[in-house]
Amino acid sequence: MPPTDDLLEAVSDADLSAHGFKRNAAQRAYTRKSAGRLDRFGIRRVARSEFVTFETSVGVRFDEVETIFHRVSGFAPAQQKATSTIGAEIHAVLPGRGSYTLPQSATPSSNVADAMADVRHDFQWALAFYRQQGSLEDVDKLVNSDPASPCPYRPVEWLRVSTGTIVATLVRNPALSQLLAVYSAKMKTMARGFYWDRYAALLGELALQ
Repeated sequence: MPPTDDLLEAVSDADLSAHGFKRNAAQRAYTRKSAGRLDRFGIRRVARSEFVTFETSVGVRFDEVETIFHRVSGFAPAQQKATSTIGAEIHAVLPGRGSYTLPQSATPSSNVADAMADVRHDFQWALAFYRQQGSLEDVDKLVNSDPASPCPYRPVEWLRVSTGTIVATLVRNPALSQLLAVYSAKMKTMARGFYWDRYAALLGELALQ
């Protein structure tokens, strides 16, 4: 059995299931469902020649936000259930973590044991992240605190702008008008305005124009 398969089983059995996570084959991740929310912990396997790299990721989905977003997203229905409201590859937010490489031929050894420990460490960090992002108000702070700068937990700007707009509207962020000015300017210029019509449709769904 490839070492990453051993790793996935070990992490799932020893740690993730104890916190209510189940392997979700469709999403290639472990997920935990609660009322209106889905927590996601991903372990992605990337095979390269003689080595295999696995990368961890974190995501939180709020159904209320995603339902609004997918009225205008253009995503296929089969893809809509798999989207997160916020999330990131862990190596993008924690330098030195979240990406681990082993030889393809590795057998259970100290290298594999170290990798398992690293993934467990990532999962403990993810558990804290899920707690910190317990409400839409928390997401609003994470995504909208600095609208002019990139957000590592929503790295695709069109998705960040959409999420930020929806969440700010739902929580009645007092700075909503300022946020809309920044986000509208971005959408009018990004990719030569490619996303503007879609964003305008989202504003219409939220009765903001």
